[in-house]
Amino acid sequence: MKTPRTFILAIVMLALAVGAAAFWRNLRAWRVPGPGRRIVIPVFVLHRVLPGEATEYIISPERLDDLLRELNERHFIPISLDQLNAALREHGPLPKKPAMITFDDAYLDMYVHALPVLQRRGWPAVFFVPTGRITEPPAERVEWGDGPDPKAMQWPEIMALKKAGMEIGSHAWTHINLAKADPETVKTELAESRRMLAEKLGRAPLALAYPGGRHSREVRQATAEAGYQLGFLSSGGPLPLGIEDLYALPRMHVPGYVDAGAIVRSIPANEWR
Repeated sequence: MKTPRTFILAIVMLALAVGAAAFWRNLRAWRVPGPGRRIVIPVFVLHRVLPGEATEYIISPERLDDLLRELNERHFIPISLDQLNAALREHGPLPKKPAMITFDDAYLDMYVHALPVLQRRGWPAVFFVPTGRITEPPAERVEWGDGPDPKAMQWPEIMALKKAGMEIGSHAWTHINLAKADPETVKTELAESRRMLAEKLGRAPLALAYPGGRHSREVRQATAEAGYQLGFLSSGGPLPLGIEDLYALPRMHVPGYVDAGAIVRSIPANEWR
C-alpha cells in the first residue's frame, strides 16, 4: 500500500515547523545586552581534580560534578573563548546565563578525573597549559604543585582533550612569575608557548592565563603584543561584560572544600533589558 503523498508532505512540513521553532527559540536565547545593563560571566578556575581530601587547590570529581550539575539546573550555558572574545570586543551575542570552566597547570589528573565528568555533564572547558612543562621528557619533568603525584599531561593527553571538544590556552612556557621576570624573558615565555601550541594544535591560542595570576601593566602589554586576545587572572569574581582591560579578566576560584552550589548561587542575576 502506497503512502499518500499529502500525508508525506504533511509530515515534512511538521518537521520543518518544529525545526524552525527550535531555531528561533535558540536564537532568542542569545542576545545583546541593552545599554547600561549589568551583565556578568562566571569564569571558574580549578587546578587539581583528585579523589580524597579536598584542599584550597584540590577538588574531588564528585564536587566538580556538583558544580556542573548546579550550573545545568540553573540553566547556565557554556561559551567558548571565541564567543567571549566577540562579546567583549564586538558586542557579540551571548546566552542569557553564560559561563565558562577553566583549568590551570595541565595536571595529568585533569585528564584522568575531570574530563569524564565534563563529558558526562556536557560541559566543554578551557585548559591553560604551561607548554615548557609538557615538552620535557617524563624522566626530566619538574614535578610541582600541591597534593600527591603532581604530574603534568603530555601531548597525547592534550591532543585528546582537543579532540574531545575542549579548548587549549597558554599558561606561559615554564610557569614562572611573569611579574618579576625581565622583559626579554616575558617575551620569550609568551612567544614560545604560543608558537608551540600553534604548531601542535594547528591554531595559535586565543588566551593566556597568567601563572599564579601574577601580572603587571608591562606583562599585560607584552601579552597583547605577543598576539593573545585575552588575558586571565586567577581570582577577582565574575567577569563583567564591558570590562575595559581585556588582559585583566577576572575568574572565580573554586576551593575544593567550598559547597559548589553556594558558589553558583552567589552569582548575581544578569540584566538584559
